[in-house]
Amino acid sequence: MKSYNDPDPGLNKTVSNIVIGMENDGAIRHLAMEGLSVPEIKNRLLFPVSLKVIGETVYKCFTDEGIFLSNEPGSGEVKEAYRFVEEYDSYGKPYFRRVKDKCVRDEKIIWTEKNISLTDGEEILKTLTGKYAYTEFGKIKYQGGELLKNIQNTLNEDEFRTIVEIPFPLSGIYIKLFGVYESIISGLISDKLYKGVIYDPENKTKYVIS
Repeated sequence: MKSYNDPDPGLNKTVSNIVIGMENDGAIRHLAMEGLSVPEIKNRLLFPVSLKVIGETVYKCFTDEGIFLSNEPGSGEVKEAYRFVEEYDSYGKPYFRRVKDKCVRDEKIIWTEKNISLTDGEEILKTLTGKYAYTEFGKIKYQGGELLKNIQNTLNEDEFRTIVEIPFPLSGIYIKLFGVYESIISGLISDKLYKGVIYDPENKTKYVIS
């Protein structure tokens, strides 16, 4: 008969996995907010996590933070904003705690539309940071084909794996550009592989690239 004072290896393993999972979730979100690619995040984690899990966590994080939008920017949508605070446990081990910062309302914007061709796309490449790009990466991955191959040839491996591993919806999504996401869109525009809309909140202008 087993004593309740004896340690249960199965229970200990389950608790350990939960703790590791929570630590990884916080670390993934923290690194994602630094603009790192999915493979770069994997290389920075203390515990092994699959690219698929990292991609799913990044998608959830960026949806929470308003970096991935299902509606057009400037819709006036209200969202809760969060930040990550680095803290230490009783053993001095660092971990990240998600803290609610405030509720923010997306500024309501009446956009001025400007149509530009792919050959003229260079004019907005210098200042992509903070702009939004409409993308259909989910549909492109689902369809496969020549466009996906061309995108793979244009981007470096870390950039391409980021597109592949994040579960983008088939319906399309608006991405606030910074870090690896800015690099991805910049590369696609430079190689004339991007057809979509770039939103510039500062100038209240959206550039339709075709």
